[in-house]
Amino acid sequence: MKPEDQILKEIRSFFDDIFELKAKGRGYKYAGYKNTWLKKIGLKQNARDEAKSARTTKELQNRLEKNSESG
Repeated sequence: MKPEDQILKEIRSFFDDIFELKAKGRGYKYAGYKNTWLKKIGLKQNARDEAKSARTTKELQNRLEKNSESG
């Protein structure tokens, strides 16, 4: 497996634990943060999207760095 394929696999796995499919009226669907993830990063559902994105990106970077050091 190419190194970039492994990285993409890791990213996909990471986001599977973070997002869930949500729906608004009239069938509008979107990916929303899971409450379990928000709790893990210390935020609430009504936190600013910028904060959610920044902390999620930081956690992803930490995970990828950790895996590259151990693997």
